[in-house]
Amino acid sequence: MHLHYDGELTIEAPQEKVWAFINNPGQVGHCLPDLQELNVKDDRHFDAVVRIGVGPVRGRFKMEVELQPEEAPRRGGLRLRGSGMGSGLQLTARIELEPAGEGATRFRWGADADVSGPLATVGGRLLDNQARKITEQLFATIRANLEDQAGSASTGTGGAGGGAESGGSGNGGAT
Repeated sequence: MHLHYDGELTIEAPQEKVWAFINNPGQVGHCLPDLQELNVKDDRHFDAVVRIGVGPVRGRFKMEVELQPEEAPRRGGLRLRGSGMGSGLQLTARIELEPAGEGATRFRWGADADVSGPLATVGGRLLDNQARKITEQLFATIRANLEDQAGSASTGTGGAGGGAESGGSGNGGAT
């Protein structure tokens, strides 16, 4: 089963700070929804274990992730391979950044995934909705973390929190 999503959000943090965050395996890894384990291998690779549940299919999913910076501080992506519960996942994501006013960054993203095994047989709509939710949650968590850091830097405190909605226009298409 093939899935495609894309979206856009504005992050209240400078483009260089957003670029540094999304190209740091430890920071991006900690943004994965339902993270159980994280192992940073080097400056571009990490392994993670997350908890997944789609309908009656629930369990742990092991992932190998490679960050792929292309044109700093503007364009990059990542490649993910995962397996668990007898299923497989291959995902490629693209990210584009551009200034969006003073101290803010426009964050555009697109992701294509291929799912096989029991997760793919759960049904197109159920899997599509859950995958969209997880993808948008990841980018919302990245935004929240960056905005918390920006708040901490400007006020000298621990950050304000909040701002977790994605603003993404997930454009799911199970085929």
